[in-house]
Order: sequence, then C-alpha cells, then structure tokens
Amino acid sequence: MLILAFLAIRAHLHEAGDDRWSAAGLPFIVVGSTLYVMLPAMEFAPLAALETGGDVEGAQRALLPWFIPLLVAAGITFAVGMFGLVLGVLRSRLLSPGLKRLIAVALVVMALSRFVPLSAVQFYLQGVAGLAALLPLAYSMWKHPTTPVPAEQRAAQTT
Repeated sequence: MLILAFLAIRAHLHEAGDDRWSAAGLPFIVVGSTLYVMLPAMEFAPLAALETGGDVEGAQRALLPWFIPLLVAAGITFAVGMFGLVLGVLRSRLLSPGLKRLIAVALVVMALSRFVPLSAVQFYLQGVAGLAALLPLAYSMWKHPTTPVPAEQRAAQTT
C-alpha cells in the first residue's frame, strides 16, 4: 500500500511539473520497500521450524547472515528514494513552505526509522512519521488537483 501511495504522490508531483527528483527517487522507494517486506517474511522460518518440530535456533542462525545486510540494503535504498522525493516536494509549488518542511522532516524520519530493528520504532515512529508526511500530501492532492504542466513550461522550470 505504501508503494501505491508513493506512486500517486509521484504522479501528483509530475503533473505539477517535477520531472527530475521524484522520478529518480521512485524506483529506489519501490526496491527499498520490497526488500523491507522480506524481513518480516523471514521471521516465519523459526515459527515454521517450531511448529514442525525442527531446529528453531538453527533456523534463526541460518537467517542471521541475511537479516542485517537485507535490513541495511532496504534502509539505504529507501533512504535514497526518500531523498529524491523530499527534493521533489521541496521544489514543488504545491504546498506552503511550512508544510513542505514538515513533510520533508517526516519523510526523513520515516527513512531513518527503517534502520532501527525495534518494534516500537517500526510500528509507532515510522507510522506517525508516515502519517505526518502523507496526510498533508493526500489533502493537497484531494483539494488541489493539478493540471498537467506543458512541456515548454517544465523545460523552462528545470533550467
């Protein structure tokens, strides 16, 4: 669902004239989110070992060399994508400067929280940061639908 939200935000920024930063960040957000989803999926291996009478500690030991590199790769990839999205939001003309700063800080907190494998950070901090970033953007998309910016005007904005 988060990937779909970022796809919608990217489309909104694109219609508002941002062709550079959010477009560059979106693939990193998608890849980072996909890698991140693999982490909870890996936690089912010890549970499956427990339920089938297998070696729970052995399953956990087998996952450990994969867990930390995957967590770091997912966090870095997502953070790179968030950097692009933050630049796209900050350079857009969609929101007030105060809302842009709030969204930028919330997106950065959301990206940094991916590096902390504590459930309180993952569930609460990341959720609150996501709401703080995405609700103002959703409101902007709802209240102020953009009309596509002509190519000539986009070219003038990037120079």
